Amino acid sequence: MPPYEKHQLLNVKRDSLHFKHLPSYAKYLLDSKLKEFAAEQLTLSGELKIPLLRFFEEWPKKKLLQFTITSSAEMLTYFSKNNAGEFIDDSVKRWFENQLPMISRDEVKVEDITLMNFVRRKIFRLFLPGYTSNVRIFSSILEEIDLFTVEFESRCFKLIIELQQGFYRQAQALSHLGNWTWQITQNKLSWSDEMYRIYDLEPQAQITFEDISAFNHPEDKDFVTDQIQQSLHTKAPLDFYYRIILKDKRVKVVHSRGAIDVDAAGKPFRIFGTLQDITEDADRKKAEAKLKESEEKFRTLANTAPVLIWVADADKLYNYFNKGWLEYTGRSMNLEIGSGWADGIHPEDFAHYHDTYVSSFDARQEFIMEYRLKRYDGEYHWIQDHGIPRFSSKGIFEGYIGTCIDIHDKKMAHELLEQKVKERTAELKNLNLELEKNNSELQSFNYVASHDLQEPLRKIQTYSNRIMEKEAGKLPDTVKDYLQKIRSAAHRMHILIEDLLTFSQTKASDHNFKLVNLNLIFEEVQTILRHAIDEKGADIKYPILPSIVGMPFQLQQLFANVLSNAIKYSKRNVPPQIQIRVGIVNGEHLKNINISSEAEYYKITIKDNGIGFDNKHAERIFEVFQRLHGRHEYSGTGIGLAICKKIVQNHKGYIIADGKVGEGATFSIFLPVNLS
Repeated sequence: MPPYEKHQLLNVKRDSLHFKHLPSYAKYLLDSKLKEFAAEQLTLSGELKIPLLRFFEEWPKKKLLQFTITSSAEMLTYFSKNNAGEFIDDSVKRWFENQLPMISRDEVKVEDITLMNFVRRKIFRLFLPGYTSNVRIFSSILEEIDLFTVEFESRCFKLIIELQQGFYRQAQALSHLGNWTWQITQNKLSWSDEMYRIYDLEPQAQITFEDISAFNHPEDKDFVTDQIQQSLHTKAPLDFYYRIILKDKRVKVVHSRGAIDVDAAGKPFRIFGTLQDITEDADRKKAEAKLKESEEKFRTLANTAPVLIWVADADKLYNYFNKGWLEYTGRSMNLEIGSGWADGIHPEDFAHYHDTYVSSFDARQEFIMEYRLKRYDGEYHWIQDHGIPRFSSKGIFEGYIGTCIDIHDKKMAHELLEQKVKERTAELKNLNLELEKNNSELQSFNYVASHDLQEPLRKIQTYSNRIMEKEAGKLPDTVKDYLQKIRSAAHRMHILIEDLLTFSQTKASDHNFKLVNLNLIFEEVQTILRHAIDEKGADIKYPILPSIVGMPFQLQQLFANVLSNAIKYSKRNVPPQIQIRVGIVNGEHLKNINISSEAEYYKITIKDNGIGFDNKHAERIFEVFQRLHGRHEYSGTGIGLAICKKIVQNHKGYIIADGKVGEGATFSIFLPVNLS
């Protein structure tokens, strides 16, 4: 409804309510008879049992009298100022805007208006003899009171009608029900406001049958026409459903009902009826059908799933268990729903289950927990319960859905494995103690190797050298030959002991890592190998090398051993050509090498043109005492490359070899760019 100020039915005609004698009479009542006026008005209203008084039944009489005095004083003040029209205007406005004390505007009825005006007229007449005995003035005041009463009732009745029409329009809007009339001969349609709302149109003065037919769904056009023609022919009422398409392409489902008026000749001249928008109801039924179908699919899937499934509502109570659950527990649905299923939880596990379930439920969080559940055979088995919160399409929490699997065998196997791990850990602890003992014995061996074993060799070498120096002229050649073999064997034994001692002492924990310039290392190595380099005429080429974090002595030993091998195993009468290269590679590209895939490495390659080796021995050559050539062909103990491998491992790197008989060998050394 429009606001009061703009409502056409409530315009005040105040000029017609400009009175000559009523203002003075009202002034008299206001000044001299106000309390008596209000009391008589209250008494007469009670005698007539005006329905509106029921809203004031709980008020004390004193409070009700004071309220009546106040309202009477307000009315008489308007009258005394000759503002009766303004009084009507303000009174109706308060009613229209729902500002009446204790009463809703919708509760005021026609009977209340009639009886209140009757009381008001009678009270005014009651006190009139005390005001004047002039018959002309007396009659004039009565006429003015009647005029006011008629105007007040007229205005009130119009408002009641308007309110009732508003209720009717609201009812149409709430039910999406519009009414229409079609004057057939004039092809003129009359629509209620709700009809325009259904079609999403602005209210129009004129609209034709052809206009609305254009909204009919293409698939329903012929059907609608047939229904109307059939009713016109049979005079039977209309009652059918069809679809319309609005200008914004939305589709609505409507229900049309109507009746036909005929003239004296029995010819239809008018159809009137209703049109209801039932789109929401149709959508609801469609959604209900889809929901039912979805629920049936869910139950079919749930009952064939190889897991136990449960569903809980937002109140934490369970409302569904699948066939697998019921078969597993051997109980019926009636026993399980609600919280009945919890009877099957092992008593020792119930508190854990309850705390996890309630805290997760209140937080609307997913949970996974394990507990023991009684099976159909009375045995408790461990299960894993996985619950997920459910929400509607509008984000409203609806409860939980969960799945359970029997993990009893897995749980038992895990406990057995834990026991075995515990036993194995104890074994490893004993082995570590034994290893520490062996390491201690190895330290003792190092001492023996460096002192006790070396001492007899030194004496053998010393005395054999003195015999050769002082008694050589007196000895036969065979004895000299024996002595020379003794000296050679002692020398080899000395070198072997030194190499073994070096190998056993090559470990990272005994040395400090520092930044090492490899250019200086190679210069020192060439100084150490100078005699062999010059003797063989070796040519060693290498670029500017990086600085790395490492142990200087071990790195020197590493490259000295590799270069020494390259010089030693050169071809007869062919000067060794040794080429050194360096680059950076990422570990992830070295798939066949056991190094970190996330780190970067310096790749240092040392390539020679020597005798090479069969590549099937590429890994064997790094083992202790492994020689590919006889002692008389090439000197050595077979420990040098094993020492190289150990040094590279101490630096968290890797070394590999690649060879070809008669063409040479290439050693690739991978050392971390950043050694942590």
